[in-house]
Amino acid sequence: MAEILGAEVDEEGYLLKISDWSREIAITMSEEDGIELSPEHWEVINFLQEYYKEHNHFSSLLFHT
Repeated sequence: MAEILGAEVDEEGYLLKISDWSREIAITMSEEDGIELSPEHWEVINFLQEYYKEHNHFSSLLFHT
């Protein structure tokens, strides 16, 4: 099993346990994808973290385009 900063990830690089998420892991993952996280990225990341804490799931409505 692959790891990022000691946290297990699946074959696509997704964390296996949400409790392993950290700011450092997010930065490392984004750097591996060639992305520098901007303040706008963090705004979305923080919103999604708070949403999940409150509702314990991600509504599919959040991802409609």
